[in-house]
Amino acid sequence: TVWQQQHFPEQYRSKIQVIFDGVDTDFFRPTMVEGDLLLEGKACDQPLRIAADAPLLTYATRGMEPLRGFPQFMRMLPPLLKAIPALQVVIAGDDRCVYSHPPDRPDRSWKQALLEELGDQLDHSRVHFTGSLMYRDYQLMLNRSDLHVYFTRSYVTSWGLFQAAACGASLMVNRDPATTYVLDNQQACWVALDDPDQLVQQALAVLSSAGRGR
Repeated sequence: TVWQQQHFPEQYRSKIQVIFDGVDTDFFRPTMVEGDLLLEGKACDQPLRIAADAPLLTYATRGMEPLRGFPQFMRMLPPLLKAIPALQVVIAGDDRCVYSHPPDRPDRSWKQALLEELGDQLDHSRVHFTGSLMYRDYQLMLNRSDLHVYFTRSYVTSWGLFQAAACGASLMVNRDPATTYVLDNQQACWVALDDPDQLVQQALAVLSSAGRGR
């Protein structure tokens, strides 16, 4: 990416070509999801069913960790769930730490740490951890989502952002040097990752305008 190229020593930058590895837009494209959404995730004992009229907030990641803004996403949920009683939340990805430092206790993951921190502030009947999804289910989730959250610290811009954008998903993305050049201002709701009040208010604005479950 351009951001990566700029971090090489100046004398090498002109020798490095930035080549976008692409996204399969024959597969990741806007698709109508009719009726209830069914997801078969690695962590699901049975297919997860999201009702057609339920507002849906989604998040997807290779690993639930600070580099991908997982703590900030989880801390958004209690006020959102309280404000929108019909809201459903789907978190796709594995309970592992891929790039970030571990939580304060080595015997637990970031998912376990955040669930313990938030406790009964979360309505666990409406927060669903699917584990990793097959691409077909992942594509359907992106298309059905009323707001798909992509958070990151400065790092490699994830394929997930391009896949979600290709599906036409309503995106909430934090401003960061590694991502701001990727999308136009109109293609996402841009937020500051370390401003929790703004995260909640912007998510509320987008989800409320979706008009489901009202």
